[in-house]
Amino acid sequence: MGTLNPSQLFRIGNALRNVLVKTCPVDTGLLRNSIIVTESPKGLIITMNEYGKYVEFGSNPYVIVPNKKKALKFKSKGDVVFSKKVYHPGIRPTYFIRNAIKYKLPEIIEAELSK
Repeated sequence: MGTLNPSQLFRIGNALRNVLVKTCPVDTGLLRNSIIVTESPKGLIITMNEYGKYVEFGSNPYVIVPNKKKALKFKSKGDVVFSKKVYHPGIRPTYFIRNAIKYKLPEIIEAELSK
């Protein structure tokens, strides 16, 4: 197999981005809207908001404490709550990036090369 030409790489990157956007978990839409796939001399580069790594890989339980104030302020069940710390249960991983690369990217490349 030879090297992909720039237009093929662009189309593959665009198709991969479409898969990532479609399979990205959505709360506010900020992560989904931040996904960018660009071409480089070495291949494709996927970028997105920094917290995308926590969506993909998950996180262990952790404690949230205020940085500059004496307490945290947030809404819970419609009520405004103040707290000196919050125990976050962690995040389960959602393998939307690696699943797209493992399962969809080979199909995308094959479809592009068969054109």
